[in-house]
Amino acid sequence: MNYLQLVNDFMIETDMDDQIVTVTGQIDDGLKATIWIRDAWTQIQRNEKWDFMFREGFLPTIIGQDSYDISTIQYNNYPNDTIGSVDINSFRNEATKTRMSQAYAESLRWQTGTGSPTRVALSRDATYVIVAPVPVVVEALTMDTWSSPIVLTLDTDTPTLAPEFHKAIVWVAISNYAREQGAEWNGLYLAANREFNQIYSTMTNRYMPRMFPKVGLTN
Repeated sequence: MNYLQLVNDFMIETDMDDQIVTVTGQIDDGLKATIWIRDAWTQIQRNEKWDFMFREGFLPTIIGQDSYDISTIQYNNYPNDTIGSVDINSFRNEATKTRMSQAYAESLRWQTGTGSPTRVALSRDATYVIVAPVPVVVEALTMDTWSSPIVLTLDTDTPTLAPEFHKAIVWVAISNYAREQGAEWNGLYLAANREFNQIYSTMTNRYMPRMFPKVGLTN
């Protein structure tokens, strides 16, 4: 289902109002429904590190340079994606076939050693990474990251889930909506949670990451 279809499904399940023809320019109940669905999809994306949000970052080292702005990390095959936080524990050195050890940025600030990078640190403001030792050749460093939540905006925007899981978004929206309505909506709240949990268990089996690093973990 696309964004418009999800909203209309929500309208049907809650008997909130008549179905709408577009998510754009809505007011009153129509606007509320679009927000409940939009927020439910964002909530699901933030719940886990899903496979469908996983990305691999790539950073080529520069001879004599130990500090790299986060924006220099490349994401192969995902030129238009929005990227979330990089997992500092996942940095790998393709040349040496090792996972790089995490270090404190302060401990690497005044380094003078050179060689093949084996340690990595993230700055306090998460804007750059430091590698150590200082590179003496160009090497490929890879790392894991996850895309930021994609916000539904247009009628035809479709969640990056298999269609059989789209209903989970509707159930989360209904659960959140019913909770806000008060105790008299408790029955709908419980029913929505029950339906969501049945779908969610299958989603975790399908989409929770199975990590198979391209290089061995030797340290």
